[in-house]
Amino acid sequence: MAGLSAERAASLKTWLIPVVFAWASLFSLGIIDNSRGPVFPDLLNEFSVSDTMGGLFFFLSSFASVVHNLAFRRFLAETPPLRLVGIYTLIMAGGALIAASANSYWVLLTAAFVLGVGFGGVGVGQNAAVQEAPAKYRARSLGFLHAMYGTASFLAPLIVATLQPYGWRLALFVAAIPAVGVGLVVVIRLAIERLRGWKRRRKAETPPVVDNVRGPNDMPQVSVERPEQISHPSMTPEALARAAKIAAVLVGFLVVAEISVSSRLALLARREWGVSAEAASSWLAAYFAAMTIARFSLGFLPNVFSASRVLKVSAWLNLPFLLIGFISVALPATAEIPIDVRLLALVGFGFPVAVGYPMAMTRIAEIFGRETQKVTGRCVLYQAGAAMLMHFVLGTGADAVGLQPTLAVVATVSALGAVISLGNLERVVRSEPSFS
Repeated sequence: MAGLSAERAASLKTWLIPVVFAWASLFSLGIIDNSRGPVFPDLLNEFSVSDTMGGLFFFLSSFASVVHNLAFRRFLAETPPLRLVGIYTLIMAGGALIAASANSYWVLLTAAFVLGVGFGGVGVGQNAAVQEAPAKYRARSLGFLHAMYGTASFLAPLIVATLQPYGWRLALFVAAIPAVGVGLVVVIRLAIERLRGWKRRRKAETPPVVDNVRGPNDMPQVSVERPEQISHPSMTPEALARAAKIAAVLVGFLVVAEISVSSRLALLARREWGVSAEAASSWLAAYFAAMTIARFSLGFLPNVFSASRVLKVSAWLNLPFLLIGFISVALPATAEIPIDVRLLALVGFGFPVAVGYPMAMTRIAEIFGRETQKVTGRCVLYQAGAAMLMHFVLGTGADAVGLQPTLAVVATVSALGAVISLGNLERVVRSEPSFS
């Protein structure tokens, strides 16, 4: 019994520790990422740049993530998740600190590029860590993972609003602190465990007989429970490949729908709707609070409905909230609609859109089983590419026709695209006669 308990403890330690650090790293990422939206108007004023040039601050982060993940695809696929989390969380922190101390817009863009590299690596490490969990814990781990981002997204605008009187530089500096802490803890822990492993090998007269299963430190570990194969071998390789591409497109649309609003809501409220800086940050915090509540509910509530059904409902619910929030774009005669009503609609949009991403990843795990890590790698790449294109369109469109109509089109089209691509994904899955 004692041996069994020790083995279970080792199994729990092997998968749970990377998952916990993945949660912490995504919380750090959320603080940094969602501090950029509230300080964005201040960046435009500080460096006297247009919306098109200002959009490069977001565009370059996505571009760097795409380029880095393509160039280092093999490294990202073969490196243990915990090591990825430690390395790239520190890179991400470095980007935020460079941005906080930037003395020119070009230095700020360099910081954006470094941030993108960190975002891309951390994203792969987090998803890989969660997929290491046993299947019965994976969906809940994924829900809590994105709840960490939602919590950070809620806190970031409040932090910025509190520090706004002292300047945007201090806000970005404070935003980097959690990432510095998490990155250092992970790297130090890995170094200590590597040193302990080296000492154990030196003392041992003969190497221990263990299963050669890679653990979080590239050291041999005791055999642990692996996520079982839950993909359906009845699906042909062609159908799986087609489903993987559609799934990545779906994730890309969901991410664009979410971050198009989160990255520009404060700017829209301040510049075009006449809301004060403090009130705009508060509305953005409310948006992220809605997302946080939705994502925490995925971790706590029992799985009454299937992932595909929840994903379908959330995808469709995005559209009415966006239409109400931007109704004055399509119907100028209703321009008297109170600003608070529009903002409330966009805050309400946070509930269904927050459910979309984690449920999409859960659905992907259901379909692809052990191939999920490869598919999620493609999803990270697609979502970075989609975000890159989105920031370019929002920047140039805001200069050409205004931010409100551009944001309305981008957010609504991406939400509709998510509905269409989800339908295509389910059709591909159902097209396999023996899939059940």
